Amino acid sequence: MECFLAAKRAGIVDEVALSLKNNYPTLDWDKVIEYNIERMASHGVRRADEMDQVAETLRELGIDPLMATATSFRQREMGQIGKSPAVRKTLKDGRAAMLEAVSAAAKDRH
Repeated sequence: MECFLAAKRAGIVDEVALSLKNNYPTLDWDKVIEYNIERMASHGVRRADEMDQVAETLRELGIDPLMATATSFRQREMGQIGKSPAVRKTLKDGRAAMLEAVSAAAKDRH
């Protein structure tokens, strides 16, 4: 999500997707991007709760849960953004519409 949100704001989404396709030629990156955005928008809050449990387990084991905590933050934010009507209505409209709506909603939050 961060990669393509940054690419969208920099105006280089197609270039980033092409770069990934060069490295992973068997993946349809348009579909991968759309799928991941939709899943984060639809399930981010639940996923964040799950990552919070992972972080707690890591703490109990004496491991600083840097990645789990960051993942929880980003998933929760996307889950909250995904509840926005402006974002919800784009979740089947393709990469460009989805990234535009998510980008606008994220800017409004910060």
